Amino acid sequence: MPSAEGSAAVGEHSEAQGPSPIPPPRPPKGRTRSRAGEYRRRVTRRRTPYRLVTAEAIVFVAIVVVIYLATAPKPATQTPTTPGGGLLPSQVQVVLSQPILGHVGCGTPRNFSTEALRINSTTAPLTTKLITLTVVELGDGDFINSVSTAPEVNSSSVCLSTPPVGGISWYVVLVAPSGANIASFTYSQGWAPVSGATVPAPFTNGSALCFVFAQSVAGLGYGVYVQGVEGGPLVTGLGVF
Repeated sequence: MPSAEGSAAVGEHSEAQGPSPIPPPRPPKGRTRSRAGEYRRRVTRRRTPYRLVTAEAIVFVAIVVVIYLATAPKPATQTPTTPGGGLLPSQVQVVLSQPILGHVGCGTPRNFSTEALRINSTTAPLTTKLITLTVVELGDGDFINSVSTAPEVNSSSVCLSTPPVGGISWYVVLVAPSGANIASFTYSQGWAPVSGATVPAPFTNGSALCFVFAQSVAGLGYGVYVQGVEGGPLVTGLGVF
């Protein structure tokens, strides 16, 4: 039988220990949450409206772009064609002969130098509408100016009067395979028809480019580039004087 002192000791011990702690309630099964997870959910809720607005804006811009592309006016394009109506290739090569030297009086007692470059071949038929010419010093690429006035040319003479003057000024006459002059060219006027002819004129095998110079350039390192015009095929050709 326990003594009174033992019972008192047990009571004192129990009172000192106090009641056992009650554990916190557990969240329902399947709904366990952490602080990190709750933070991520709050951030997601804040971002969602912005994401929706951004998506709607992207869709709106895409619709506007599609409508613009479908309704915007498109520039008219013109496909270069041959004199016979066929489509031209994207690149045409022109082969010129060695120069044939000559001279012309231009209605004066003097002789002015001429150099004729025969068109040996073109890889596709061309006309003057698709061609431009540039005379250069081949060593450094400097342009050589043409005359500023319209040449006086007829079907049989490349220089009736008013010869080129000043430095190495020039103009050129397109001569048909038959030998008749059909057009003249300078930088300022482009291609102009000889009286009785029309332009655009055929730029074909057997024709020739007869250059009339204020002074001879034979063997001095000058040449002419045959090139295409904007909107036409790429034309390449080089003649050396």
